[in-house]
Amino acid sequence: MSYLSTPNVIFVDVEGEDEGPKAPIYKPASVPPSNPSCRAACIFLHDVAEEGKNFTRTSLLAFVSFTISYISTNQQLLAFASISADYNLPHLQWVFPTAPWNTRIRQPAWFTPTRFSRYSSKLPNANAPEDEEEILRSVQMVVNIIDDLVKQGVLAKRIVVGGQGQGHCIALVTSMVSKYSGQLGGVIGQCGYLPLRDRISVLREKQGLPKELVPVPLLLACAIADAYLPETEFEAQVHKLKGLGYTDATIKIRLYRNMSCLDAAMSPTPLKETLDFLGKVVPQLEEGEGGLKGSQSSQARKKDEKVAADGLKNEQSEDGVFQSLVERSITAWQSLNYFDGRTTPGYMNINTLRRYSSLESVLEGRRFWFFQRRESFMRQAVFMKWDPHRLDEYVLLPIDYGFVNKQDCFFVSHYWRTKQHPDPEAVDLSLMRQDLEKIKWSYIWVDWTCLPQVPRSEVQEWYFNKILQCIPMLIRDCAFEWRFPTFEPRAWILLEVAENVFCHKGFIWTDDNRPFILHLQEMLAHGVRPVVDKYGYKCTSKSDLRLIIGWLEIHIILVKILRDDMATKRQILDHINKPETGCLVLYDLAKSDITVDKAKGFISYNGATYKFTPIYHLRSDAARASLAPGKALATGEKPTTGKLNHLKAIWVRVRVGASKIFSKSFS
Repeated sequence: MSYLSTPNVIFVDVEGEDEGPKAPIYKPASVPPSNPSCRAACIFLHDVAEEGKNFTRTSLLAFVSFTISYISTNQQLLAFASISADYNLPHLQWVFPTAPWNTRIRQPAWFTPTRFSRYSSKLPNANAPEDEEEILRSVQMVVNIIDDLVKQGVLAKRIVVGGQGQGHCIALVTSMVSKYSGQLGGVIGQCGYLPLRDRISVLREKQGLPKELVPVPLLLACAIADAYLPETEFEAQVHKLKGLGYTDATIKIRLYRNMSCLDAAMSPTPLKETLDFLGKVVPQLEEGEGGLKGSQSSQARKKDEKVAADGLKNEQSEDGVFQSLVERSITAWQSLNYFDGRTTPGYMNINTLRRYSSLESVLEGRRFWFFQRRESFMRQAVFMKWDPHRLDEYVLLPIDYGFVNKQDCFFVSHYWRTKQHPDPEAVDLSLMRQDLEKIKWSYIWVDWTCLPQVPRSEVQEWYFNKILQCIPMLIRDCAFEWRFPTFEPRAWILLEVAENVFCHKGFIWTDDNRPFILHLQEMLAHGVRPVVDKYGYKCTSKSDLRLIIGWLEIHIILVKILRDDMATKRQILDHINKPETGCLVLYDLAKSDITVDKAKGFISYNGATYKFTPIYHLRSDAARASLAPGKALATGEKPTTGKLNHLKAIWVRVRVGASKIFSKSFS
């Protein structure tokens, strides 16, 4: 291996590497249609310093998660033909060209890198305009491949050109200034930009193309944390595309928050959205025996084209509903009665929510509560089940201090009357509506309505588990509405009543909550577990019961050592309720610091140590990623993969009454 040095950089050149042109790699369809007009193809262009062969030997998730450039080529081989088969694209063939060798950076490149790509800082004039000649030469390479596919019988409108980084750039220019402008099935651009954007009109004129550009379906994706492409440059290309004739109906934009090329490796969202896009713009067409049946072929093609167009239209409609949820939520934040002194929501939460590209990305982020709107709650005939297709019924509130408050928000504590539905006859709902109709409030949280219910997808399960651990925080911050027909020893109800009783001075005694309150008082004298066993409290899940016992024990300990100091008690609970917090140290108390260790199960204060059931379960995102889908990580069990070093709790040190937190991680 030899090294070529330039100022501030070392380039690596493998001895014996062939620097001549390399033929494209063709991956045939897993089920090639016998009728050429039913065939489809995707030409996918790599980024700078990569090769087409890299796409044939990287993991499935890495492909559309922007990580191909970073995945070791000795990982598990996975042909793209099998990807097509797995995602109902068996008719699709793939073509992976390799860029020409660039002598300036001694790596394959579609054009000499600019400031928006890797190697840019290593060139003395990286801020210079793109090399138009190099870009057009690369465009011609793509055109030659399209020519070859057309000769094989593949229709141009059944060909999609896509790329990552520099490949994104070439795919866009190809669709705009080549002879196939306006004729392709679609374009996919990932983590790139539109080069030569001030020259597009001139180049079209040189090619003899009409002045007005005919838009084709376009999927543009940007990783917000991309180190090379600023979000402003991504937005600039969208603005230019719209100036050239593209509209919101023809551009599908995806912004992936907190993702860079490396970070997004395990995210399923980019993968799903890319393959869904391909399935809509070049769908599988039905064939008769020996191809489409003679006189029906034209009609069938028109039908399939309409199906593809309708699919894109429906997806745009779904995007509109999601964006409406985002903007409605942000508007709602402006009028909340914040209890922490603020008057506006601040830009951080607004920017975070606006960067989410879909409902699935919100669930992956797990930073927002779903609250049902008052008008939706009051008009429903029965409790509405959580429904991702009814986003108009919700607003999103940040899981952040101050947003959820007792003036605007209600938490509903209730029995589930059946496993299939908590209140099928709407008995509890009708009584709750009577309680709430004359009270001023805006949003309400009901578990059946505001949490994904079974069957849950993997990302819904992740969201569900995170939110479940934050429920105590939600109860403390909301006004409390309950309905318990007769006493039943249900552990979740006991915890919900405990949060309301132990964290508020003015709780109300009623006939239906009295047994639970009396049992909590009994726990102060005899401990949690003896009382739980005595009255037979239970949960559907044993792990839930262990979690509830741990939280109740923490409550009992804090009541004993802090007495009526509600403010300090809430401060401790708000910090340790966060799933990532493993240990909290609250300092500057009159007598002594308080340490709460969720992982080891103890609270130390004023020289005394109090034990409780450990509630810090090592089930973080890192652990989940290292496990096979559906496999649970038991308490105390260590993952056996190399991701153990990412499985860390957060150690938090905070002064009494302070909002600033000092934190670090420990294994």
